[in-house]
Amino acid sequence: MRILPKSGSVINCYTDGSTREGHSGASVVMVSMPPHNEHFLIGVVGYYMGEESSPIMAELYAMKLALCEIISLDSNPRHLRICSDCQSAVDLVIGNSTSDIDRINDILEEIDELVEKLIKVEFQWVRGHNGNQYNEIADSVAYSCAQG
Repeated sequence: MRILPKSGSVINCYTDGSTREGHSGASVVMVSMPPHNEHFLIGVVGYYMGEESSPIMAELYAMKLALCEIISLDSNPRHLRICSDCQSAVDLVIGNSTSDIDRINDILEEIDELVEKLIKVEFQWVRGHNGNQYNEIADSVAYSCAQG
């Protein structure tokens, strides 16, 4: 069950990707951030990516998953913040670094297309394993999904 946020709210999506023994998983934890610090959990989504994926691909796929989930909610957030503990993935999506790997560039293009459908999207690095409950949930779900 998902509780939809009010239209015009701010939503944080904590994303994570995990790769274990050749298998990958991605996850997103969606949290509404209304005024006055009254956070509430919208939903948690995990996805098993299968084999043949790299850690950076899993991180980027988690960001794409977040965008797809928010668009599917049709709640029209005024601000979407995607929080990742992978600085390399954040640098790729905001254009601070580039890749010469076609699969990475393909997913970056898909992310760009999804961003165009929303009002305001921000990508933010957050320190991993630092006590942020939502980031820890994303980490745990991605790890579980990578197990297959």
